[in-house]
Amino acid sequence: MAEPAAAPTKTGLKRRRIAVGSSEQYDETTSRLGAGGFGSVVRARYRATDRPVAIKRLGAVRVPGTMDLRLVMECVGPSLHDVLRHKGPPGSPPLPEATPKNILVVDGHRVVKVCDFGLAMSTDEPPPYDPVGTLYYKAPELLLEKQDYNAKIDVWALGCVMAGLINGGEPSRASTT
Repeated sequence: MAEPAAAPTKTGLKRRRIAVGSSEQYDETTSRLGAGGFGSVVRARYRATDRPVAIKRLGAVRVPGTMDLRLVMECVGPSLHDVLRHKGPPGSPPLPEATPKNILVVDGHRVVKVCDFGLAMSTDEPPPYDPVGTLYYKAPELLLEKQDYNAKIDVWALGCVMAGLINGGEPSRASTT
């Protein structure tokens, strides 16, 4: 199966078409890249191009009588969490498990990519929405359990990640006195 071709969009960004195929086209390795509430991610090799890929096994969405679902994605660099843990300021605490681990550092630390949309939801439906987010990165409207939040909560979470980069730790570790 050939890789999906990129199709231009109105915004000029290229969007890839979804390709359906068999997991037999990939050689899985034993290295596990990560795990979360919806499944685990392993490193593999796409036989047709000999390029590394990441395969996410969606274990949490299994329904009896349905096929096993896996997502095949490009395999990129380490998470921001790993980069900070290994190259951060000496003695700085590691960032928490959730949000920084979902930001991958690519291309010699010049590019970042967001991954793990396992808890992503559509805001096309009217509120109230189910609670989302990781405690240390939650916007005030989520902490106050307001039901009418929007995509701006992601901007807050990104601000918390940036604060962690500047301070060398998670935002919740700041002194309140």
